Amino acid sequence: MESVKDSSSEPDEEGSEKIVCRCEEVTEGEIRESIRTYKLDTVAEVKRATRAGMGLCQGRSCEISIKRILSEETRRDISEISADSVRPPTIPVETGVIADVIRGGGGNEED
Repeated sequence: MESVKDSSSEPDEEGSEKIVCRCEEVTEGEIRESIRTYKLDTVAEVKRATRAGMGLCQGRSCEISIKRILSEETRRDISEISADSVRPPTIPVETGVIADVIRGGGGNEED
């Protein structure tokens, strides 16, 4: 007969190799270890410590999982964990385009 895990027990290392942040390839285990080691308390702190949520999607894909892990590790309700600020992804811009805008050309190649 299988044993049923008590949901109030300490989170185990099950899923420690599960990728939480696909953009930065950060695992659940890395996030949990950082929270425990550095006593992290916010999504922003987890991002700084692990880079989870700092990739191309800026946390749109993984932030809820980061909040869930923080909730489990800190024993707080997930509603108490605020979201981090969302920034739009950046795109590469050629230096010449920036220089053209500065010179007043507007950055259009047709100018």
